[in-house]
Amino acid sequence: MKKDFLWSLMAVMIAMTISVSLVSCDNDDDNGISGVNNVSALTGIIDKESGLRLKSFGEYTVYYNNEGLFDSIAHKDYLDDYAFQYGPDKIRRRNNSFYNYVTEFAVNYDKMGRMTSYESQETGSSIYFESNWTGTGSASYTYDNEGHLTSMTQSGGETGIEFGKPYTSSWIEKVTLTWENGLLKEIAYEDIGLENARTWSAVYTFGYDTEYVNKHKQWVYFYVFGDNNSIFLPYLGLMGIGPDKLPSSVTFTYKDKLGTVGNDGTETYPCSYEFNADGSVAKANGWEYTYEYATDSK
Repeated sequence: MKKDFLWSLMAVMIAMTISVSLVSCDNDDDNGISGVNNVSALTGIIDKESGLRLKSFGEYTVYYNNEGLFDSIAHKDYLDDYAFQYGPDKIRRRNNSFYNYVTEFAVNYDKMGRMTSYESQETGSSIYFESNWTGTGSASYTYDNEGHLTSMTQSGGETGIEFGKPYTSSWIEKVTLTWENGLLKEIAYEDIGLENARTWSAVYTFGYDTEYVNKHKQWVYFYVFGDNNSIFLPYLGLMGIGPDKLPSSVTFTYKDKLGTVGNDGTETYPCSYEFNADGSVAKANGWEYTYEYATDSK
């Protein structure tokens, strides 16, 4: 993916996500975590007793295969979709909204169905920038004993041509999440461009002045975690459980430095939510969520 384009997006694509549920897969590392009702994340189910599962979030619709696992996710207006493959485990993304690219992830899940790492390959082009490129990437994720995501490290590189000129780029992204008594208190994010000496860092601090009980420990729209290929993962529960309560505000402090030139700032945003009678999130900061029962599709 094009990191130069992402630099301009990071400050405005502020989004916080609060997860869906957990899993039971073939890999060995489960860290002894019980999860939310011990439900597989790959089923999208947020309530084990009723079989309530995610149907859509924002502009994306979720589809399931005959085994009740994620089959694909698709944007309603343009080509931006994710296809799931099992045994070997892969996720394939296609996008032509601005850049036209295909990324394939070789994924590792733990026994709870949370993503622990991936290796990726990508090819892409853009008529807007007269560009084409190939790239590779990797990522790793860690969780605490309660099932919360605690860190992400992502790195990648690409070579290609832009406006007729060849280029090479590489980057490292690091995200650290701080939890306290079941609440997400802070996200610290750093993105380093290795070729152009550019560093973009930010700290997101969450306020809990209003009582928004997060019954199903869902992730909801409000923060982007690093690389935009990961944006959809928290909503599905593939990156652990969300906080016990949803935040009422977030303060965003950032630093953007290229060489000796810097741009710093602090912004605070209020959060608003609507809930369904069963406690699931109906709307969060403008994004709508819909659900269905897994038994309805059988």
